Amino acid sequence: MSVHHERPSLGDTCRRYEAALENFGRSCFDLLANEAAFQAWYAASVMQEFGLTRVYREIIFDREHLLAAPGTREVAAMLTSKSELRPDLCVSWYPGVDARHHSTRSGGTAAELLARMAVVTELKVTASTKDDIRWAPLRKDLAKLAIFAATAATSPIGAELATYLVVLDNRAQPVERERPFGDYPDELITDDEVLGGVRAAWPSGVPVATLAVLRREGATFYRGLSRGS
Repeated sequence: MSVHHERPSLGDTCRRYEAALENFGRSCFDLLANEAAFQAWYAASVMQEFGLTRVYREIIFDREHLLAAPGTREVAAMLTSKSELRPDLCVSWYPGVDARHHSTRSGGTAAELLARMAVVTELKVTASTKDDIRWAPLRKDLAKLAIFAATAATSPIGAELATYLVVLDNRAQPVERERPFGDYPDELITDDEVLGGVRAAWPSGVPVATLAVLRREGATFYRGLSRGS
């Protein structure tokens, strides 16, 4: 006998995800490691909230299918031919999605697989390298999220997809930055040379990503790349 699972709301799913994010920030802020370790701790924090079988790392989609999504030409131009189109972490609506390589899984397009995801995310960590984080990688991650969201919107089964660019801003020593995350939030999200250019190019009719900045004092969410909350 099949078991019917009532689909949770996207709002409830996002609230749970954001709670997991804040737990990740509190738990890992003072740790020193490379980004791969932070990616593992990030996934573990989200698994604590949603369970093992709803959390997926670096799903490999059909690149041509992703880049064919309507309205993505401008954001795709922000990437290079070597840019990987694999989200750092996804949370599915239901457990046990077939998330194997696109050439291996049993049918289904990139849009259909993305429609089975509730949350798709990218993560950056400011303290994981010698040099401070630069804006170009953040712009590329946002462009990737725009492509994932636009592709999900083409699914015939319908899709609600929340996308997040997460920055764990845990660099201990003050450094000279192109733009500090905390000091200039409006410039950060409106300047065309920072993140505003991606927001301006975001595919029409597709929900814009949330920038989540995690600091010692807590998390700030720039929903739709607008003023933080």
